[in-house]
Amino acid sequence: MEKTFAIICFIAFLQLLSPKLGSATFKNEMLRKSQIYSGKEITSNKITNPSSAAHYKPAAPCDPVTDMDGNVYHVIKIGKQCWMKENLKTAHFRDGFAITEMEYNNDWPLTGNHGDHAKTGRAAWCYYERNKQNDYTYGKLYNWYAVTDSRNLCPTGWHVPSDEEFQLLSDFLGGDDSSGAHMKAIKLWGEKDGKCADNTSGFTALPAGIRYTNGSFGRTGSDGADFWSSSDYRRTTSLSRILYYGGPNLGRHDFDKRTGLSVRCVGD
Repeated sequence: MEKTFAIICFIAFLQLLSPKLGSATFKNEMLRKSQIYSGKEITSNKITNPSSAAHYKPAAPCDPVTDMDGNVYHVIKIGKQCWMKENLKTAHFRDGFAITEMEYNNDWPLTGNHGDHAKTGRAAWCYYERNKQNDYTYGKLYNWYAVTDSRNLCPTGWHVPSDEEFQLLSDFLGGDDSSGAHMKAIKLWGEKDGKCADNTSGFTALPAGIRYTNGSFGRTGSDGADFWSSSDYRRTTSLSRILYYGGPNLGRHDFDKRTGLSVRCVGD
């Protein structure tokens, strides 16, 4: 008798619930929750809320890498890519040949040509605001001629990422509208919440500044992070990726090849 009564109550409960079970709202909510808890929302490039933390855990850190100058870089695996966690600091190419330091404002514009001859130029680097103390935290700034020199800027087994390789990283982290937040270090940006910087990927991007073609410096303080790609764009410009203060997105921009930007290496 008790068993029969329980069955009758269960059937009545299903009848009351059936409108909700068949509703589009209920089905969409269940689909959304299944995506979040299965991890598909981040890997399928479907994050729509820029303040959302990435729903994944990076793989264990890879072995550290040492460049020609003895600088040691920590490495993190993000998706199928291995990335250095610090900006490049080397003053030498892979073969040990020195890269020219261009310290003064009047010298920096001479590192490259303009117009019809912009594809050729002299590889150069500098400290942000000519201050060697910035090297430890932010690394050096390089022009694009150093990035694409055949002697190789990154250590053996590593290279400057193409625009497509940056896009693979961005897609894995949820797409350009939100991936920047997951790449930015929490400290040194001056942002007071996690909506624009949570570093869930471990990429640990820092606002390292920029050097313009006239030799002046820009993006002071915690304004932005600019990374060269190896991808050419026009005769006088090449592609870079940008992280902005106060925003979660990863931008794309073309800079004059004489511009000084940060470099972050990716594994071969």
